[in-house]
Amino acid sequence: MWVRLLTQLLPAGVRLRSINMLGGRRAVEDACAADQANDGRRKLFIIDGDFDHLKGKAKPKLKFLYRLRAYCVENILLSQKSIRMLAMETHPNISENDADAKFDFQEFVYEIDQGLKQLFQLYAVSSKLSPSVATISHPVLDLCLRRANGELALDPVLIKKRMSSLLRAMLRHTTKDAIRKEIAECGARAASLQSIKFVSGKSYIFPILESWLRIRLGIRATAEQLKVRLAGHFQQNQEPYFARRVANL
Repeated sequence: MWVRLLTQLLPAGVRLRSINMLGGRRAVEDACAADQANDGRRKLFIIDGDFDHLKGKAKPKLKFLYRLRAYCVENILLSQKSIRMLAMETHPNISENDADAKFDFQEFVYEIDQGLKQLFQLYAVSSKLSPSVATISHPVLDLCLRRANGELALDPVLIKKRMSSLLRAMLRHTTKDAIRKEIAECGARAASLQSIKFVSGKSYIFPILESWLRIRLGIRATAEQLKVRLAGHFQQNQEPYFARRVANL
């Protein structure tokens, strides 16, 4: 996925020599910190945004380090056009309008926003005040029901129960006043962000996406296969700062 994504963003004449998957954000930051010399090599260390944007956390001050303006790379792969192109690859005779009608991207965004926006704000608060409490490791499938056609749908009742359980766990580590304060500050930051960008794409959005694509468009693919295909349709406006940073290598 990374090869396909980066090669199409690099300027003409620039060759991608290698991509090193270092196994986690901390490892990437440590490797970047150890490679700060201006030695003539074109290099870029990329980390996920995680909860940083909801928490208002500053990016580490390291040269050659880029933090995605989204929870993770999976988030920036999603757009109405990229989903439309998947549909047209799978069904060569389908029109753009029919593809958009079969998979209404705005409906999908609304599903994520209504179902997971508040939960992920609480996850961000928990990661700050009670980092030992599990957040995204809780499976999204445990928050979903299946519609009559087999499609996954987020269930408000299950999500409310999850939030109540999380709050009880947090109160074993901090106070109600501290939680209220952080929720208010996190909510103010979230107001200027898109849920489709700060809800975990990998752990929470993609399992639902796979279900909708299978039911609505007949696309049967693993998450990794979907990432590669979506990366091939990445448009710069999906993460313009990232696209510009790669293009300037």
